[in-house]
Amino acid sequence: NVDPGYVALEKIVAASTKNFSHRIYIGSNIYADLQLFRKKGKYRSLPWTFFDYKLDFVLKFFDNMRLNLL
Repeated sequence: NVDPGYVALEKIVAASTKNFSHRIYIGSNIYADLQLFRKKGKYRSLPWTFFDYKLDFVLKFFDNMRLNLL
């Protein structure tokens, strides 16, 4: 399953069509959903972070994507 979203230097944000209390409406029935944030040089998860986003190989993938932004 591949979810749309974006990688920024400090966070990973997924897009969703489902509203929950922690999601921010960005228009056209789409909500921004913070999945991971950076702290002390590492990605940190949140209680609602998708299980797949917490896997080591996925975190390494996001780290590599982040390096391309630097």
